[in-house]
Amino acid sequence: MAKILLVEDDAEIAKTISDWLVSEHHEVYICPNGSAGLERLKTEVFDLAVLDWELPGLNGIEICKQYRQCQGKIPILMLTGRDSIADRTTGLDTGADDYLVKPFSLKELSSRLRALLRRPAHLASGLLEFGPIKLDTVKHRLSKNGLEIQLMPRDFALLEFLMRNPDQVFS
Repeated sequence: MAKILLVEDDAEIAKTISDWLVSEHHEVYICPNGSAGLERLKTEVFDLAVLDWELPGLNGIEICKQYRQCQGKIPILMLTGRDSIADRTTGLDTGADDYLVKPFSLKELSSRLRALLRRPAHLASGLLEFGPIKLDTVKHRLSKNGLEIQLMPRDFALLEFLMRNPDQVFS
């Protein structure tokens, strides 16, 4: 059972999704607009968030961006009617972990949510930190004490591997 925040302005869609997820033994909390959704994400603990892209006030992309800037780490699934490759990459590059185009099957939604919930927490975030070192695996940036450091791709991959596997010895 997961505690899920659903940010969806269409009451009928929100009720359908909520009823389905509750029947699968999840706790679902609905927010009808972006501002309320972002506030709840920042102040309450959830296992996962489902955000509609098109919302009154803040849209799903802005919620995702602001939440990730505040070091929010829970998985986010973006729901939208936008199905172009450019829109999908925008959603994922902004910090969403998955993207589902409307109309969709509730079974597929459940499957995607289960997959997101199975991921280890340290893999959910694209930002790895160790002391003053910050490695952004999404933007491929490394910084130490706020100063950006350039690495070759192989060096970057090695550092990422080591940071994802702390306190281990490798030959």
